[in-house]
Amino acid sequence: ERMADHATRIAREVIYLVTGEIVRHKGDFYENLLESLEE
Repeated sequence: ERMADHATRIAREVIYLVTGEIVRHKGDFYENLLESLEE
């Protein structure tokens, strides 16, 4: 697998651990969350 795939999987796991949300197949949610974290 590519390194980006591993990073994405880790990010999804962290989001699940912090929020309890499963972010698979929720592209918009994930993108919005990343944008809000960058602010």
